[in-house]
Amino acid sequence: MASFTLTVPNAVVPDLLQAFADMYGYQDTIADAQGSTIPNPVTKAAFAKEKIREYVRDVYKAGKLKALTTARTTIINDADTTTGPITVE
Repeated sequence: MASFTLTVPNAVVPDLLQAFADMYGYQDTIADAQGSTIPNPVTKAAFAKEKIREYVRDVYKAGKLKALTTARTTIINDADTTTGPITVE
């Protein structure tokens, strides 16, 4: 399997992680099963990585769907062209 690396300047990392937290609703604390507030076991870094993974998957799926839509349009147009001369009397 291929790997993908994102390199970010160290000075930017805290702001970048906070931006992901703000944009995607990360919470520093969460409620446990008993309703008590506890520190979020998912770090901001892990949260940001998951959001990046989700984004890459969404882009991949959107590309696949676009290719299918293009292929569908081509098939329909070809069928229309091919069957255009058919007549029923």
